Amino acid sequence: MQQIHKQVNINKNIKEFKMKHIKIIFLIISIFFNAINGYSQNENVQNEIKTFARYTTLSGVELRIIPSKKHLLNLGVKNGYTIERAPVNSSSFSKIGEVKPFSKIEWEKLINSETNITKKKQIQMAVFFYESILEENGVEKIDFSNGIKDLIDKKSNEDLSYLITLLSALKDKHIAEALGLSFYDKTAIKGKTYQYRAKLTTSDNKYQIKSSVFSITAQEEKPNYKNYFYVKQGDTHLSFYWEEIPTLHGFEIERADFGKTNFIKLNKSPIYTTIKLKNSKIPYGYVDKNLLNYKKYTYVFYASSVFGERIKLFETTTNSVDLTPPPTPNLLKPEHKKPNEVFIKWTMKNTPKDLKGFAVARSTKNKGKFTILHKNLLSKNTHNVIDKTFSKEQTNYYIVQAIDTANNISSSTPFAVVLTDSIPPKKPIIKSITINSLGVAKINIELNKEKDLMGYRLFRANSEKHEFSVIQEGFKSIDSPQSNIKTTFKDTISLNSLTKHIYYRVKALDYHYNQSDFSDIYVLKRPDTIPPSTPVFKTIKAYENKIELTFALSTSRDLKNHILYRKSSLEGKWEVLSEIEKNQINYVDKKVQKNVTYYYSLRAQDNANLFSNYAVTVYTKLVDKGVLPSITQFTVSKKDSKIHLKWNYNTNNKNIYFVIYKRINNQKLKQYKQSKNNSFEDFLSKDKVAYAIKAYTKKGKQSALSEIKTIK
Repeated sequence: MQQIHKQVNINKNIKEFKMKHIKIIFLIISIFFNAINGYSQNENVQNEIKTFARYTTLSGVELRIIPSKKHLLNLGVKNGYTIERAPVNSSSFSKIGEVKPFSKIEWEKLINSETNITKKKQIQMAVFFYESILEENGVEKIDFSNGIKDLIDKKSNEDLSYLITLLSALKDKHIAEALGLSFYDKTAIKGKTYQYRAKLTTSDNKYQIKSSVFSITAQEEKPNYKNYFYVKQGDTHLSFYWEEIPTLHGFEIERADFGKTNFIKLNKSPIYTTIKLKNSKIPYGYVDKNLLNYKKYTYVFYASSVFGERIKLFETTTNSVDLTPPPTPNLLKPEHKKPNEVFIKWTMKNTPKDLKGFAVARSTKNKGKFTILHKNLLSKNTHNVIDKTFSKEQTNYYIVQAIDTANNISSSTPFAVVLTDSIPPKKPIIKSITINSLGVAKINIELNKEKDLMGYRLFRANSEKHEFSVIQEGFKSIDSPQSNIKTTFKDTISLNSLTKHIYYRVKALDYHYNQSDFSDIYVLKRPDTIPPSTPVFKTIKAYENKIELTFALSTSRDLKNHILYRKSSLEGKWEVLSEIEKNQINYVDKKVQKNVTYYYSLRAQDNANLFSNYAVTVYTKLVDKGVLPSITQFTVSKKDSKIHLKWNYNTNNKNIYFVIYKRINNQKLKQYKQSKNNSFEDFLSKDKVAYAIKAYTKKGKQSALSEIKTIK
């Protein structure tokens, strides 16, 4: 009956613990694993048994064993762990001991020895989870009548069991020792460095288990946690940030008025959540709000170690500060009342009690570096000041700043003063003007050197005797951040005009609208878009070996030249034959061949490189009178009892044949034989003979008779 009552109480404690602390439990274990080696409690965590160690003079090297999953914890509770050690930089590990959970008698002894009620409850819960692990036997049947609810509940209970067991071991070294998750190596030699790892005493074939290695030097270390903490003073609040400390978790903060000892705890539960600063590696933070500015407070930070100890980490005394600037002064428009004075005036609504005074500053740029005009701070009752050191050649911008007793500053919007000025800028210069074929003119002006130059006005006229009209303005605003004054203007002019030229002038203006004299007149010629008139052929005559052309040339005023074109087929491209000089009215083409038709055309070109249309095409070919060329190089010789006749004939006509004429003694010259070649052979005789040759075609054309050659 007593055992049943004890079991009911434990279940009740577990239920309360589960309801109140389940989120914190998951967070503690998750953060702990992340800090040690990037762990998180999820299905992707590998099966690993980690060790974590420290050295103390009394206990030697103290180890904590952390299994990554519940089934590893179960195997360790049932079978225990083997502890191995190796020298530094060595892979030769040797067994130095084993650890196992307490027996039933040792658990009862531990519970009875604990007087703290909270710790006693934690030990009782650890016993319960320990016994539940031992009672697990075989595969438990799961009821699927309600879907997977039974499976989810079982998994949730298992995870909770695992997490609470580890949490208990982290919070209490006696529980860690009782669960077999703690080991002391008292054989370690002080000053030497060792490697430790823990393995399951009984191997498990179901899982591939990794045992991580932890290296430690056997010497006590007292880390200075002060360098991990940062304080940022705010207005009625203080922000505390600290870097990740792998061996610690569950941060707690206490505060007391400066000089007092009655500290109060600020956070109801340990801090496991993170406040990630932008662009910072510092993940932890806490903000203490609703403080009195400049009142000093003392803060103490605590945390729990993986060995279940509460450690004081950091203590500091600080205060929040006033960071609220005073209301913004309202700067009125500065006035240039006298030649050497600028009057600056401002107002301020709802003047705060902690206002210390004002500062007036000046700059030559809207967003430039402002220089304070006075050595001492103006009183809070001063609302105007006179500036006698302003620049008369540049723009002057003013701001008024309000400063409170905490040196918080508010600034008015910059305001430029318009100076009274009657001196105009110098006469501007037009550097160049270009124009394209579309009539867009680009006017470039040489920038004046006046510091108060505001810009330019562009004027245009169709004659230098006409009145020039403003067509464009390019002014820079006095409050504009733009730094460049417009010196290039574009103007579109009509190309269909009887006037050949356009005239431009400019004026420069300063910020007081003083105008310079006119620049010199720049004369721009309008682009020529009208091509010259088309020339005309008058006659075309063909001869046996030349073709003669006569024509009437273009009469346009801006004429540059004429170009004569020729082609030998109607579909062919025009090729330039010759450039016709001015006043030339005919042309003789001698580069011609017989039986080829030649086509001719003519174009005019003006000074703007515009071309007229092509003249109407004319065509012809050489005259053929029916006479063939005569033979040349006619020779007659004797060889091998034969007479040999040879000659040349310059033609490619395949229809040509040759007639040999022969005369015997004093007889008449008669047709003798025909030959298609340029040679002929005749038998030698005792008579005196003579020969001549004539070329013929089948259509009856013939050449003149060659000279007569005689041979004996």
